This record gives sequence, structure tokens and C-alpha cells, in this order.
Amino acid sequence: MERVIKWFVHNSVAANMFMFFILIAGFLTIPRIKMEVFPDISIDVISVSVIYPGASPKDVEDGICVRIEEKVQGLRGIKKISSTAIENYGVTSIEIIPGEDIDDILDQIKMQIDAINSFPDGAEKPIVQKLSKTSEVITVAVSGNIEEESLVLIAENVKDDIDALPEVTLTQIGGKKPREISIEISEKDLKKYGLTLSQLSNIIRLNSIDMPGGAINTSEGEILIRSIGQAKNEIDYGNIPIKSLPNGSNLLLKNIATIKDHFSDIDLIQKFNGLSTILIRVYRTGNQSALKISESVKKYVFDIDQTFPNGIEVRTWNDEARILQGRIDLLTKNAYLGLFLVVGVLALFLKPKLAFWVSLGIPISFMGGFWLMPPLDLSINMLSLFTFILVLGIVVDDAIIVGENIFQWKERGLNNVDAAIKGANQVAIPVTFAVLTTMTTFSPMLSVAGNVGQIWRIIPLVTIAVLVFSLIESLTILPAHLAHSKTDNKSRFYNLSKISDKWEVIQSKIKNWLSWVINYRYRPFLRLCIENKWTTISSSVSVLILTIGILVSGWMKFVFFPPIEADLINALITYPEGTPIEKTIEGLNIIESSSIQLEKQLKEEFPNEKIFVNILSTAGDQPLKNKTTQGIAIAGRANSGTHLAEMAVELSPGEERPISATEIANRWRKLTGSIPGVDQLTFQTDLFSAGDPINIQLSSSNLNELIAMSSDLKEKLKLYPGVFDIKDSFKYGKDEIKLELKPEAKYLGISISD
Repeated sequence: MERVIKWFVHNSVAANMFMFFILIAGFLTIPRIKMEVFPDISIDVISVSVIYPGASPKDVEDGICVRIEEKVQGLRGIKKISSTAIENYGVTSIEIIPGEDIDDILDQIKMQIDAINSFPDGAEKPIVQKLSKTSEVITVAVSGNIEEESLVLIAENVKDDIDALPEVTLTQIGGKKPREISIEISEKDLKKYGLTLSQLSNIIRLNSIDMPGGAINTSEGEILIRSIGQAKNEIDYGNIPIKSLPNGSNLLLKNIATIKDHFSDIDLIQKFNGLSTILIRVYRTGNQSALKISESVKKYVFDIDQTFPNGIEVRTWNDEARILQGRIDLLTKNAYLGLFLVVGVLALFLKPKLAFWVSLGIPISFMGGFWLMPPLDLSINMLSLFTFILVLGIVVDDAIIVGENIFQWKERGLNNVDAAIKGANQVAIPVTFAVLTTMTTFSPMLSVAGNVGQIWRIIPLVTIAVLVFSLIESLTILPAHLAHSKTDNKSRFYNLSKISDKWEVIQSKIKNWLSWVINYRYRPFLRLCIENKWTTISSSVSVLILTIGILVSGWMKFVFFPPIEADLINALITYPEGTPIEKTIEGLNIIESSSIQLEKQLKEEFPNEKIFVNILSTAGDQPLKNKTTQGIAIAGRANSGTHLAEMAVELSPGEERPISATEIANRWRKLTGSIPGVDQLTFQTDLFSAGDPINIQLSSSNLNELIAMSSDLKEKLKLYPGVFDIKDSFKYGKDEIKLELKPEAKYLGISISD
């Protein structure tokens, strides 16, 4: 180590070039680093989903889920199998053991599922896929009090424009009902022309089709043949011939049926700030920057909104890149403030030049850390930025030790070069081991397995990368700078010289006070500890016992994953399945009324602040339910239905807001109270959740016993203070009418199919 220190001290140009190389490399790497709000994690889960139209949850469980579970159970590498059966749909989620080859297991599962030949008639082909997470960056709301057809057309045009932006790759439309062509015919007309619905359906199917017809060989090459007959609109369907009449004319479909090209009759109502709305979700893929996507979309929205007439609005909503930008601003502010404080504190005890060179280790170490982020597969996100803020206070510790020791050797009479070599070499080993122990403290987080491990690895990797460059800088660049720094602090300018003299007076007073504390307070205490070892040991043991007591007593709280507040509060309403949309809207109106009441209270408390920015209300769906949780979505089907509603309130940025989102949510929950007939009422405020705080799993082969036990357990849990939002995963299905033929039916020739 001494040879390395000597070489850099005697080659100050190389030291400066090395410093500039690190700074420039880090600066040029920053634009290439992936920027995202929260780190992407690969979910080691394979889902098998099957659509079974017209089936009840019980039929889906028996005919779909149980057969899939039986087939894949026992395959190598599977950790856990869980299934969810809802009306018309079943999904089985297969969790893979960390470290296993998920692609190989996916192929095995596909082979096993393809071998199942006992699925019920009417079930569609199973879809087997790895679950993937797509990061939503920003949402655009196209709103207006206009007819649905026009609103959808405008939203589709806006989506096409956003897709054309260079920074955007993936967008999706939400809240738009699917289109359908409905054909309605009376029973009277069917009887008149001797038709049945089944016959009519087959005729339409055979006359609305594009079909390949093979190929013919000619002298000029092979020519493909294909018939074109697919009906695409109500006119095409209306001209389909149904049958030939006795007078020689054709009976067309439009002569006997009413044909409508319209939106599906789905109970879905979505409003943005009181106006009917269509949402356009913009996602980040690959290494795209969330900040660039957000900036580009917001600029487009600002420009396009000016072109629409009154009554039509285009607004951005739930801009998660704003949170990332806030953390970047916080890091920059803390870096400036930390640099200023370090320079100021060091200048009180050391020479100002020495304080400056020591503080230079902060930008050098940070830029070195940024330089290593792409090779370490790290991105700029909330966790990595938090880690940079965390290490800001420890990144110059080694530089302070080296700089102070060099300064002491200067005071003992050595020249700058010798003092730099002697001082740096003397503390090189302890400084190196001090940094290594800090790295070792963080390194166990690298061994955490599973999805959580993909998140925790960010903290040690960023910390180690920054500390590596901090150690290199303190033992190479810093000694070279201090070796060639002028010792004469007298300035050519009279005013600066006066300031320097006054600063030396302040330093002298602080030094005298510190010397008094060392000689008359610390030294006697140190001597007491050395001469009375049992006093020292007992004091240390007492502190250890006190620390353990604080942890065990619960006075210091424990949180597995700290909650990260979003600038969004999401209120979710769930009624029993089959509840009419009118009843669900009544519940939604209740939480809307309480939110208006809460907004008035906040305006009275904070008259100069706008707390509520935008409000999105949805009846018949819960579009934002899975944005703030780590739960596995069931292809969007579990979060739609007439029994579901959701109200999301976008708040002003947390840095500007005088009240936390959690407190607002608690007050909203209290003002809302209980809603009659509601199964669940939940308020969410976290940007990311590692799961429920407490999750209890009950298993039984008897469903009735399981339901009864679950109800009893929920009632007991309500008695505990501080417990709220108690819910279970079981949902009663819709009421159904079961038909069973009497024995005499078979004598009359009536079958189940009839």
C-alpha cells in the first residue's frame, strides 16, 4: 500500500486524471442508467388460466382447478400451488422455488396441462404463462360530458398520438367497453320462416368467414386462393342471405332481424373529476426512463388540451415519475447540504483547504457508484436513491481519518509530501478494515432469496460500490492533493486575509475548548475505565441489557418493510357477488360524500393549500386495486363486476403537502363509517406493499366449516385495538337456479339439453 500511496503522491497529474476520469465516467453513465419508480422484480410464478363460460365458481373449482392441481402436483421445483375459482374463470398460480429454472418448469407444466383430456365441454384452451410485471409510469384521462361513441373515438386518437411519441412504447386503454354486433329477431319471425336460433346462427357463421382455398401452379409461379366473406359491420351482416323464398328472391338477415353495432351491455361507470372518462395507461419497458416518458407525455397533454373545445378535458393522472423526481431532488439537496456541512465542520477543526479536499470525496465516491450501477444491474429508483442518502454520512469517514492524520504530521514538522506519505500509510490498514467491516455489515442482505431478495440487494450493492471508491479516493487522490496543497493560507487580498485571521481566532477557541474537554473530562473517564475493568464491563452489559429490553418490550416498533406513501388514496368497496350496479353506486356515493366533507375540512385547516388534485370514481370495476400491492392479478377478471367500486383521490406532492396521506385516509375512513350491505371497505395509501401485515390461512375439506371458522375468527380479531380492514378471500357467488329433470321426463323424450 505504501508504494501505491508514494506513486500517487509523486505523480499528482495522474491522481488528477484519475479523479477526472471517475467524475466524467459517472456523469456520462447517469443518462444510461435505467430510471424507474420502483425496481423491477421477476416474479417466480407460473399461472394456468382457463375460461369456462357460464360456469359457477363451484363448477370451475371441480372441473378446472382441481384437475390442474392434481396434474402439476409433485413436479420438481414447485414450492406452492394455489387456485382461485370465480364465475366463468379459474386460475391456478404455481410458485417456483428460488433458484430453479423457471423456463424448464414452464415447459414441464405445459406438457402436463396439454395431457389433460377431462376438462368439461365448453371450457376454452388453458393459457400457461409466466407472470410478468409491467411498470406503469403515468395515466392520461380523456374526459367529457359527451356521448360514449365520441369519447372513445377521441381517446383512441389520443392513444395513437401518445404511441407515436419517441419515448413511448406501450400504452393501454382502460374503461372502454368492448364493441359488439347484436342480432335480435322475434320468435314470431322465426316461426314464420321455419327457422330456429341454432339454424340462424349456423347460416350467419357459414356466410361470414374468410377461408383459405389452397393454391394453383401456373407458368408464372404458385398463386394462393382465399375466399373473402367476413362481415365487418351491420351492413355486411344485414346482406347475408338466410333462405330462398318461393318467389325466387332471397330472404336477407336485415329483413327479419334488428342489427346493432354498439358497445357491450356492461355495467361500468367511470368518472374523472365528475366527467365520464376513458383512461390511457402509459408503461415503461426495458431500459426506458420513467422521467423522459413522463415529461414527453405531459408536454403532449398540455399541447393537445388547448385544441379541444369546452367540455372535453385531457389531463395526466397518477404520475409516478413525479415521486422519483422528488427523491432525486431530495438526494441532490442532501448532497449539497451534506457537502456544505462537512466542509463547515471540518473547517472548524482543520484548515479550510484540508476540509475542501476531504469533502471532495463525496462527489468522487457518488460518481464512482453511478459508474458501477449498470454492470451491477442496478437502476435509479426510490430504494437506490434512499441508499445514496444513507451512505452520504459515512462516505467521507475514511477521508477524514486520512486527512486529519496527514495534517498532524504536517504540524509535527514534516513537509507536505512526506507528511502525506507518512500520514496516509500509517492509517491505510485500519481505514481499509474499517471500510471492509461496513461492507461486511451490509453484505448479508445479498443472500436473501426470493422476490424480497431482489429488492434488498439494492442497498448493499450501492453501499459497497460507493464505499469502494471512497476508500480508493482517500488512499490515492486525497494524499496527492494534500501533498501539493500550499500551506500558506495568507491571501493576496486584504479582505480575505482579514477573514482568514478571524477564522483562525475561531478555530483557536474551538481547539482550546476541545483540548479542555479531552484533558479534563475524557482523560479522567478513560483512566477510570482502564483502572476499573469490572466497572467498564458492568456498564457495557447494562447498556446491552437496556438495548435488548427496548427491543423485546415492543417500545421500539418492528416493520418488515417500511411503508412508502403514495400521493394517492384508494378506497375499495366490495359487495356480495350479484349485487346490482344501482346498489353499488349507492355505496360509492357514500364515500364520495365523505370525501367532499373531508376536502372541506382540509380547506378550512389549510386555506392556502390544495390537498385534493384529481378524483377517479369507478363503479363495476376496481382498475387501481393491484397498483399498490404485490398481489397477483387474475388477468383483470377478479376486479370487475357489478358488486365492485373504487374511488381514488390524487393528492398534492408529499413534499408540499402539510398532512400525510395516511392521516387523510384515516380521517376519510372515520367520516365514511360503515356502509350497509358492504362485504369489504378498504383504504390504501402505500405505493408498494410487501403483503398484509398479518395473514392467517385456514384449510379444511369441509367448506361450510371453513366459512363458519373464518367468520368466528374475524369477529375475534375485531376485538383487538388497532386492528382494521379485516377481510377474507372467500366470496359468495351469485344466486343460482338449479334444474333437475324428474324421472318421467325421459318417457316424454325430454333431455337435459332440451
